[in-house]
Amino acid sequence: MPASSPSIDVRALERPDVDRLARKLRRGIGRAVADFGMIEAGDRVMVCLSGGADSYTLLELLLGLKRVAPIDF
Repeated sequence: MPASSPSIDVRALERPDVDRLARKLRRGIGRAVADFGMIEAGDRVMVCLSGGADSYTLLELLLGLKRVAPIDF
């Protein structure tokens, strides 16, 4: 992963409430991608960052999904 890639603050993940929210978001995005066929092998995904927490969170979730997904996108 390039040095300029965003990363999650590990200290924030040590808090149970943040971890619970992260799991819920990961599960939801994984389910949506699978149920609606949103991402397929070979797809290129673009996330536009507005500087807000929602776009940054989406980017983090997709990068995490890319690492563990059974397909290469």
